[in-house]
Amino acid sequence: MGRHDNNTDGGAPRRAGLRVGLSVALVAVLAVGAYVVWDKTRSTCDEVRPVSVIAEGDLAAYVTELANQAESTSCFDYTVEAVPASHVSDRLGGDEIPDIWVAESQSRIRQVGTALGHSWTGIGPSIGTSPIVVAGRDLPGLPSWSKVLSMPALRVDPPAVSDVSNAAVVGALAEMSQGSMTHTELVRTLTGRALRMNDEDGAPDLKKMADDDAPSLALVSERTYAGFTDGDSDSPLTAAVPQTGTVALDYRIANVAPSARAVISNGAIGALAETAKASGSAQRTTSGRPAGRRSPTARASATSP
Repeated sequence: MGRHDNNTDGGAPRRAGLRVGLSVALVAVLAVGAYVVWDKTRSTCDEVRPVSVIAEGDLAAYVTELANQAESTSCFDYTVEAVPASHVSDRLGGDEIPDIWVAESQSRIRQVGTALGHSWTGIGPSIGTSPIVVAGRDLPGLPSWSKVLSMPALRVDPPAVSDVSNAAVVGALAEMSQGSMTHTELVRTLTGRALRMNDEDGAPDLKKMADDDAPSLALVSERTYAGFTDGDSDSPLTAAVPQTGTVALDYRIANVAPSARAVISNGAIGALAETAKASGSAQRTTSGRPAGRRSPTARASATSP
């Protein structure tokens, strides 16, 4: 059985040109290695192989669901552990290194790998995407991502904790490439945002924002927003995407296993990816499938103001 061990701290159409994952905009896409797809017609296993998986934060529930399904059609026994994003580096640099890491994006994997002195080339397929939205009470107009970056009240996790914080930057870079802002204007905007993040504790807290009558806004994934509103259907918070387009996280599976277990980890990744594809969970967009991949025509629950 797949296990989930908690270890935590405490549509309106948009312009197609901005429908780009964080990793595509921030880093060059590396060629993905071949992943073994397990033979699902195999009725028996000569040996059931244990596989350890860490998933960032609340991705663990979704990954556990996939792991339970994959176990029934493969010879792997998955153990899924929820790890806060702030502790991922410690887990990957510690004595008990997992076999698989499910991260927010390719760029997140490379960011952590660079910090730890690793060059993980085994970045597997995406098991879903989640658009980044601006959530809050009494949201103002959101004409562009660069405008969002200039809003002093914006709350967002620091880049070292989550790739969500890079979403507005990606959107602003796309705006510059389309000629709607100059390089000088972009640098000025990013510098102002960086100074505010250094001076403020801007971590988003949707519950606190909902309880407070004051206007507020935060940068979060749609998955996070949907999960919050599922538990509080009367929440006054709404969510929207800037009019210049959508930026999304692409949830990626990385093979971070020691070399002696790399082949086993590859096979386990293939089984997970095949399960997501076969079950259709990688294409659903309901809050019940928090990491469900969006199809190009899927309508977001957050709409442009």
